[in-house]
Amino acid sequence: MKKICEYIAGSISYGTNNKNSDKDIRYCFLNNDISRIIGLDRFEHLDKINPENNEDNFGFELVSYLKLLKKSNTQCVEMLFNNKWLEIAPEFKLIQDNRRLLIDSEAMFKCLRGYSAGEKHKMTGVSTGKLGKKRKLMLEEFGYSPANASHAIRLLRSGILFFRCNDYPVNIVEKDKDYGYLIRDIKLNPQNYKVNELIKLIEELDKHLENVFDNREINYTFDNDVANDIIYQCYMPVLKEYEKERKI
Repeated sequence: MKKICEYIAGSISYGTNNKNSDKDIRYCFLNNDISRIIGLDRFEHLDKINPENNEDNFGFELVSYLKLLKKSNTQCVEMLFNNKWLEIAPEFKLIQDNRRLLIDSEAMFKCLRGYSAGEKHKMTGVSTGKLGKKRKLMLEEFGYSPANASHAIRLLRSGILFFRCNDYPVNIVEKDKDYGYLIRDIKLNPQNYKVNELIKLIEELDKHLENVFDNREINYTFDNDVANDIIYQCYMPVLKEYEKERKI
């Protein structure tokens, strides 16, 4: 396996972290074993959680990453627009150089609205199946889950800024200070906010996102040929080396 990029994701990358925030490591990798590239041992991701240091490591294999990016998976979009790396290789720089051709406007719009709606349901307790113990306790104490409320607002504001400025704001505090500080404060001081006010804000932001999407000046379409060419350029050297060894 060869990592082609790695960074600290989650609240740290958003600028909304606090002293209790988990450390989320995200990366993209290439397989370097032929059986894992085109053979029977292919796999799409690596997932490892270390509860001792609150560290969550998750890696996307290149082909899987591009498939998810086509659907506008938010973690993959964040990786595409990230600029603070622990490490980055030429292969991922190639992806970022072509990122305007690896975005789909309609998929991003639907994905952001869908994820935000899901966070709102979790925030209010309509759906709590995947809430952790801490978030359930916060829901009981404050009447809502601050983490899910902040995620819903962040996703909608990120979409608004993308369709208005054509750039996805990974660090929401740097790119959108007023809302960035609000998002962070909701997490730090949940007692200062009422659930009905937050729901109203989320609904207003959802309408705003719909408006900027409908009035966008640029429409992006995911280019399959570009994605396939990137896969070819990244994996062909490994396949050629395998073919060379077979002949020897």
